[in-house]
Amino acid sequence: MEIEYQRFDDIIKTHKIKPILLKEDKQLWYIIGKNIKYDSLITLALDRIIDVSSTEESFSEVFLIVKNILNFHLALQFPKKSLLM
Repeated sequence: MEIEYQRFDDIIKTHKIKPILLKEDKQLWYIIGKNIKYDSLITLALDRIIDVSSTEESFSEVFLIVKNILNFHLALQFPKKSLLM
């Protein structure tokens, strides 16, 4: 999918991502995906998205440990004996 995204400094960029999950934090929604160009994870706030388009590209499933993604990208804290493993 391609996402046209406006950052807080008003710069608009187009990101091509493999979507992984939607996440709500403090009443804001985010999409977390794998940035195809840089082969890295990216977090985009839904309220900053200008346009979304589907691409013809297919991709294989992305297997990640959700606990690690959420801790890194949204600075959430989980108890040591978390159910998310």
